[in-house]
Amino acid sequence: MNKRTLIISAVLLILLFLPVVVPVSANCTGAYIGKDVTVDGATIIARSDDAHPIGPKSCVRIFERVENTPGRYIEGLNGFIWPLPDTTWKYTAVPESSGADKQLWGTGTANEWGLAVSATVTAYSCDAALKADPDVEDGIAEEVISTLLAASCKTAREAAELLCRIIDEKGTSQQNIIMIADQDEAWHIETYTGHQYAAVKLPSDKAAVFGNEFMLETLIPYDEVITSKELFSLPKEHGFAEYTKDELNLFDTYAGKGRLADYANLRTWGGHRLLAPSTAGEYNTKTKYPLLFTPDKKVSVEDVIAVFRDRYEGTPYCPETNGSDKIRVIATETAYTVHIIQVYDTLPKEMAAVTWACLSNASYAPFIPVSNYSTEISPLYANTADINGYDENTAFSHYKQLNALAAQDHALYGKGVREYWELAERYLTSTYPEFIRYAAEISKSDKETAKNLINSFNTAVQNQAIFDADRLFEDLMWYIVQNTDTLKYKFSYKTLTYSDEPVEIKPFVPDFDAAFFGELFGWDISYTDEKMIMEKDGKTIVISAEKTSGYIPGSGEEEGEQQLGTVTVNGRETEYTAYMKDGTVYLPLTALQEVNSGDMYPVLTDAAKKEAAEKTGRQSPASPLPFGIVIAALGTAGIFALCRRD
Repeated sequence: MNKRTLIISAVLLILLFLPVVVPVSANCTGAYIGKDVTVDGATIIARSDDAHPIGPKSCVRIFERVENTPGRYIEGLNGFIWPLPDTTWKYTAVPESSGADKQLWGTGTANEWGLAVSATVTAYSCDAALKADPDVEDGIAEEVISTLLAASCKTAREAAELLCRIIDEKGTSQQNIIMIADQDEAWHIETYTGHQYAAVKLPSDKAAVFGNEFMLETLIPYDEVITSKELFSLPKEHGFAEYTKDELNLFDTYAGKGRLADYANLRTWGGHRLLAPSTAGEYNTKTKYPLLFTPDKKVSVEDVIAVFRDRYEGTPYCPETNGSDKIRVIATETAYTVHIIQVYDTLPKEMAAVTWACLSNASYAPFIPVSNYSTEISPLYANTADINGYDENTAFSHYKQLNALAAQDHALYGKGVREYWELAERYLTSTYPEFIRYAAEISKSDKETAKNLINSFNTAVQNQAIFDADRLFEDLMWYIVQNTDTLKYKFSYKTLTYSDEPVEIKPFVPDFDAAFFGELFGWDISYTDEKMIMEKDGKTIVISAEKTSGYIPGSGEEEGEQQLGTVTVNGRETEYTAYMKDGTVYLPLTALQEVNSGDMYPVLTDAAKKEAAEKTGRQSPASPLPFGIVIAALGTAGIFALCRRD
């Protein structure tokens, strides 16, 4: 049997890359949070996959263990080939794919040994370095790194050593940055030229966020390093070595002295600004921000999500406020997937890794957890596109259309969508660690039940998130329809003239599930006489609904029979209207947001306002409080039910 025949195997066929149209440029943002500075003690490696122009689509896949099957190989797009071990490990992946060609790149993987790999952040070397040691045409490349290491290795150190050995023997065709982590340690690897690299073990008490640039300078700060044999001698011999206090500066040497560019450096500063604002300072193009820093407080998954949603809001570099179209934000619209992988050292290896997968750019799509113990994925999450365009059978398409629509106006359209997902994620990030620990306890005596529990959670939440995205898309589209008008100033039909007063358009506010909101913020909820009653801290909200016909403004629904109702707070009737659909009670954001924030008097009827003022001598607010937490949900009670242990 010849080598080409041996390459093809049923299990790893998905790793065999067919000719495809590759994006013009791959430009990503990476992050690392050591376990000593995370809120739950989990190590985090994370990365966005970006391309300009946007091309690939993304999905979630599970690759099962293959036992005792010799003669298999993995092959790259460029002809790179490497033998696989007889037994390859089970792993989850967040691959990217390019249309009908079915190319899959692993991007982020987590295997049954609790090994996580994120590959790669593209970096760039100077001409002098590449002239001295050119790229190897059929050397290892980005598309195979995360899959090869996850399938072949048990530990982060083993994976780092294997990648370095491959570069020694076969070379590399690209300049990349790779992050690897397990329960004990994490590694950061930079590949500079065809055969030169540096790998450093990362400290557990530091964090990192970086754009498309090499981050290592001197290797003095690192306790353990692996380097290529000629890493230091090659630049000295060829005259392009740069030194800092007699130590070779890897960035200045291999990237080029003074090569800092806002395109990447601004994102690195952005990570410092969000996680360590006390030391970030004002941005300076000429400042080389260090790879590692100490965050101001312990970092959560929500904090890392916020990094990948950052558009430099509140700074001079926010495109929406400075009007520039030449600023590369972290939350670029052309990202096609983002993964945040947690590795817990308190769980069994086979369920120690949790991948928070976002199958689109992060701005207006959710991060959904996938355990490395999973054996099932929702079909829409697992599907890749059969066409090089919109495909309703892929989760990516559902999220990407919502992202594209919301991005047309980040303030009017996007803010509500973003905060919708943030609140849903808030619940998931606060409950999933307990859920996975519970599953781990069950697995000690009944692995099948634990596996079924995790699979049920995975598929239910994935399907629900897609459903919610479609609901948001429809409601946002209807909001845009209602507010699309060439005429932007108030008009008098009496005089047929315009005033100088612009028409006010309020930001899009999604509907939310009252029960979801109540449970998240600690309200006691009961039902009686066709009423929903919410109680907390001496406040009582009563929602009653009766059937009526008519169109519900902002609901996105066609005219027809709906259950509409009134909302009272502490016995006072408000101006809000509740409605019920498919057994779920929905309220406008402001109703519960105001009461939950401590304001006893939300938007009341005129009579109730007068009564409140007379009793307290206090004027009720004339308008809702500033736009705060947005929560919307279709079927979110199902997510709660999955997380409950009773």
